Amino acid sequence: MTLYRLQKLSKEIKKMDSTHILILPMPFQGHIMPLMEMAHHLIDAGFTVTFVNTDFNHRRLLSAAPDGGAAFSNTNSRLRLFGISDGMSSDEERKDVGLSCKLMPSGMSPGLESIVRAAAAEGRPIQWILADFNMAWAFALANQMGLRSAAFCPPSAAMIAVVLNFSKMIEIGLIAEDGSQNKDKDEMFQLAAGIPTLHTSQLPWNMLGNSADKSAVFSFIMTNNRGLTDHAEFIICNTFMDLEPQAISLLPSAVPIGPLFPAEHHPIGHLWPPTNSSTIMDWLDSHSPGSVLYIAFGSHAIFDQAQVDELAHGIEMTGRPFLWAVRPDLTTMDPSKVFSTEFLSLVQDRGLLVGWAPQLQVLGHPSIGCFMSHCGWNSTMEGIRNGMRFLCWPYFTDQFLNQSYICDIWMIGLRVRPNEEDVEGELGRTEVTLITRKMIRERVEEVMGDDEMRKRALMWKERALQSVSASGSSYENFKRVVDIMKTRT
Repeated sequence: MTLYRLQKLSKEIKKMDSTHILILPMPFQGHIMPLMEMAHHLIDAGFTVTFVNTDFNHRRLLSAAPDGGAAFSNTNSRLRLFGISDGMSSDEERKDVGLSCKLMPSGMSPGLESIVRAAAAEGRPIQWILADFNMAWAFALANQMGLRSAAFCPPSAAMIAVVLNFSKMIEIGLIAEDGSQNKDKDEMFQLAAGIPTLHTSQLPWNMLGNSADKSAVFSFIMTNNRGLTDHAEFIICNTFMDLEPQAISLLPSAVPIGPLFPAEHHPIGHLWPPTNSSTIMDWLDSHSPGSVLYIAFGSHAIFDQAQVDELAHGIEMTGRPFLWAVRPDLTTMDPSKVFSTEFLSLVQDRGLLVGWAPQLQVLGHPSIGCFMSHCGWNSTMEGIRNGMRFLCWPYFTDQFLNQSYICDIWMIGLRVRPNEEDVEGELGRTEVTLITRKMIRERVEEVMGDDEMRKRALMWKERALQSVSASGSSYENFKRVVDIMKTRT
């Protein structure tokens, strides 16, 4: 009997009278998927959900669905999808982080308000807005329209605790009033025992490439924090008590319900074009348990060609089978020229290179023995709930904090970078030490051969499953969320 019970719980507490929730993710892949998973669990619990993306992501979501979006488009179902303007006119503008922060609130508010009014006119009034914690501007709008507000936290509870303590950091002089690094206190800090240390250079806005973007993002976060504290009645977190007890204790309004599992038989809301998943799974089936290295770096990481070459040859030198999800934009090179003919020839019998992989299925396959990851929180949680060991290769934002959790607190992975302090961020990297093929080979062998680490990873898998089983902490917290949202309308 499966330990996972949230779907069963959802059906047990289903009611005929349906509370209507509008869900608003931040417009990025790693923020959309967990909120879509949450949406399906709420629907199974008897809620009606209107899921609102930007027009740009709405189109991508439908085109990436295996059935062309048909599973999402039944207007009689309790899930309805909408796209609204984000206030930007081009894809290039959407890549400008500072501009996005400035334009999103004013650009998206009219569309959001229109959806709320239309739902009321149809006799299906919306009672709650559940928005990404980065979209707290929507809570003020919800308040004006008489709606209740709750926040959803895609990153770790520790990152939320860091974000909500920026004012205190300014107060004690850890950062300057504009969010920039205080040169007199350029140092590591720790919010509490049991929470990973973080360097001031690794705060989210300090990892952007220019001062204008840094200033815009810092201003956005400070305004966002006020919206959270003023209007959000609680914060739903994709984590669990055993995993982050100290961080959760710093957030009185946090309700940890993780790890989120995809609801059965529901599309999960990824934005990548459909691929032949069966080919990948058949390939994994042909390998022995725990033998395959899975490599995926999320939606944003970018490598220079020299580093891709070292990584490729380091993997080849291990002699191990591997599955590598290589996004077309992983480098600035023509995708057809990223890998040398020599490399492709050497690994043709034991390596599988794909543009996109169904990560939830891949990590759950018994042949996977190690996950080389950028350490985004979704990937981290997906790895934990499948008992993975990690090779950590963070890129920006919260990924360095997650790496510290994995390597220093939970002890289920190793860092790949030898000189992490040299890395300044996505757009502002100075000289970054090249990770050599020799080091990559050594790290892979060290993790794959560490039986104690394997046992710890399985222990965390068991704790994750227990948390969402009957009477587990996340199971009970989900019941709380359902009760609150059905009674406070």
